[in-house]
Amino acid sequence: MPRGGKREGAGRKPVEKPASTTPPRAAPRFEPTIVDGLAEPEWAAQFTDELDQDLARRQWRVIIGELRASEKLANANERQVKRLVDAYVLYEIAMRHVADEGAVFPRMGKKQPAYNPWFTILKDANAMASAAEAELTITPRRRNNGGKVQRSKPSVIGGGYLKAVAK
Repeated sequence: MPRGGKREGAGRKPVEKPASTTPPRAAPRFEPTIVDGLAEPEWAAQFTDELDQDLARRQWRVIIGELRASEKLANANERQVKRLVDAYVLYEIAMRHVADEGAVFPRMGKKQPAYNPWFTILKDANAMASAAEAELTITPRRRNNGGKVQRSKPSVIGGGYLKAVAK
């Protein structure tokens, strides 16, 4: 409460705020992007900051594009891709905090400085991202380790030498 006693009550009349003429805006409806049967998660349900949501959206599209180009995109990878994006975004959040506050800071009354908790989260997010990248065989070093996803091809009549006859 500000000094000067501007609160309601004690004989004061309540202050009326003017009514807004514009109706409240509804939140935009989430339309997931679907790539080869994989639906993009709703990042707004997980991250409150719009910059983090945008980063998650961009990273998801990059990872899906990499997996598709290397023919390793499968529906079974959906949760692992989401965990990888989570680790990337968490790393960026922690990096912002560490850049603002520093990796270590002096403790009150102690000679030994303390690690910033965000620095620990930064290291853990890096380890999680590295593990998820290895699982998905995204990095160039591990790209040859994973097998390609077998896509079912439509059957070709006569080995491709014969044409289908119209009935």
